[in-house]
Amino acid sequence: MGHPLARRIIQQCKALALAPAELAFNYTGSGKTITILEPLLGSAGWLCLGSLTVSSFDTADWLLFAGITDDGQELDPDQCQRMFSLAATETPLLNLAANGDEQPRLESQFTQQQAVLAELSEKNGRFFESEMEKLESWAGDLKESLEHELKEIDREIKETKREAQLAGSLEAKVALHKRVKELEARRSEKRRGLFEAQDVVDARKDALLSEVEARLKQTVHRAELFTVRSNSAKWGVF
Repeated sequence: MGHPLARRIIQQCKALALAPAELAFNYTGSGKTITILEPLLGSAGWLCLGSLTVSSFDTADWLLFAGITDDGQELDPDQCQRMFSLAATETPLLNLAANGDEQPRLESQFTQQQAVLAELSEKNGRFFESEMEKLESWAGDLKESLEHELKEIDREIKETKREAQLAGSLEAKVALHKRVKELEARRSEKRRGLFEAQDVVDARKDALLSEVEARLKQTVHRAELFTVRSNSAKWGVF
């Protein structure tokens, strides 16, 4: 979900009305070696940054990068992201109409969306398997513990009945039979506990399934944050 203050600042930035601009990224003067950017030196094109918001059990945001050069080369999202790690000089962009043909193609490059949704599906799958495994383990331990206690009570009942048969006085026989009744009542209580424990397990499974179903009911929203132009004479070489 993120820190509320951070989310508020991000929302304010996303709501800003940005004027069209041209950026000249300073690669040669950056002192950095970014191999994936070197093939782009001297090129010109468009860069687009979008946001992807997925709301289900909770809400999460991702950034989507896309880029295209004037000669039609599509940029890898990692290239776009690394581009923004460079310092840049901004100048007003007067001819925004030149982006008309590229914009649909830029948006079609948001292939990270499929990767994000696939990652979420895999994450939810791991969550379900992990929680179900923990639940089954807890249920198994609880059942084993109760069954062990029942066996011990059955053993004690059997021994007490044998003692009652061998007892020499009526008083001893009565006392031992009373003990048997107490043990039988305790055994009945443990048996009820076994059934109640299964009910608890079933209820927790239902809750887990409901949570996973909520995670599967996703609302996906994608929006463009900004698009920038880079001049061929400036891209990475100023």
